[in-house]
Amino acid sequence: MMSGCGILTNGKGTRREYGQFNLDELSEGDHIGLVRKSNGHLHYFINGMDQGMASANAPTPVWG
Repeated sequence: MMSGCGILTNGKGTRREYGQFNLDELSEGDHIGLVRKSNGHLHYFINGMDQGMASANAPTPVWG
């Protein structure tokens, strides 16, 4: 899960600095997306910009 500008795994911070945006600073009308790539990596997209790998080895299916 992305929180602020970091990544949480099972409720614990696993990456402090992630991507180019802080979720707390987004505005109404901004867009957030999440993609599971075929290699199992999860990538967040903010306003169409890939923020890079957030997590590896994500199981299928991903529900959200």
